[in-house]
Amino acid sequence: MKKGTSQKIIHYLAEVFKKCTGDPSYKTIAHANLLDLHPGWKDPEEYGKFWDEEYSRYYEIFKELGYLEKPKK
Repeated sequence: MKKGTSQKIIHYLAEVFKKCTGDPSYKTIAHANLLDLHPGWKDPEEYGKFWDEEYSRYYEIFKELGYLEKPKK
């Protein structure tokens, strides 16, 4: 969501997405396209925490692999 989006809109969209991800046809498509590797619904707060953890994890991996510039001494 764009920063500053009202909580009312965030809540509404979260409920719509939650309903959609519970639909059997979505589950079939998600499974066929490997979109269910992290199964389960996450509300906006849970997803924010998940995203921060994933970002940190991959940042460290890319840094160790040399894909990110290391700080100069």
